[in-house]
Amino acid sequence: MLMKSKWLKALLRPAYHHGLCLVITLLRYARGDWQGLTLIDPSAVKRTVNRQDRTLKRNDMWHFGSICGGDWDLDGIPVQEYANIYRILKQRIEDGLEYDEIPEFREGLELVRQGRKPENCRTESQYREKYASTERLYWTIKREGYKTQRQLKAVRPLNEIRVQVGRQGDLLLEEGIHRLVVVQLLGLKQVPVIVTRQHAEWVARNKARWRGERYRPFRGTAME
Repeated sequence: MLMKSKWLKALLRPAYHHGLCLVITLLRYARGDWQGLTLIDPSAVKRTVNRQDRTLKRNDMWHFGSICGGDWDLDGIPVQEYANIYRILKQRIEDGLEYDEIPEFREGLELVRQGRKPENCRTESQYREKYASTERLYWTIKREGYKTQRQLKAVRPLNEIRVQVGRQGDLLLEEGIHRLVVVQLLGLKQVPVIVTRQHAEWVARNKARWRGERYRPFRGTAME
């Protein structure tokens, strides 16, 4: 019975995510957002949306394509300070330190021991694997270039780096902190992202949505 249940989940999971992708795409179209993936300079993303905003705290998608006011674009977390991810990976990759030699990494381990669940990690092994897998991602992108979820044939096609546009036209991170940090450390000039929400003040002032360069698939699979 257990094997049958696992088989059903494996069968239904791709169908669910592709169905969700279709629904969200239609929602974006209904709201006048036809952009698809947008190419941005990852170094332009300096901070997240408001640290209390639900789109940062939850993997929510019903705001895709929306234009709305509010203070969700204020009081974000600086990307290079977010959970010390940038600092830890920079010291590991660029300075060659072992993880246990990095003060911020040791602080994260201590939070795990206190039951604080940094980066949603409940155990030390989960925390270590989180950074090991992110480091592997760094070397994979360095070797093969950056690939979209569709190019990777991933189950969740909407699981791209996601950003929002604030009232001043600034790009704010919503989802994908580890990938963003990796491409910033690599110095990539362009990566494809999903722009999910735009501030009403920006749209009103410019009489149009913010639109970057539209990403168009090309022959081959890598972006360098």
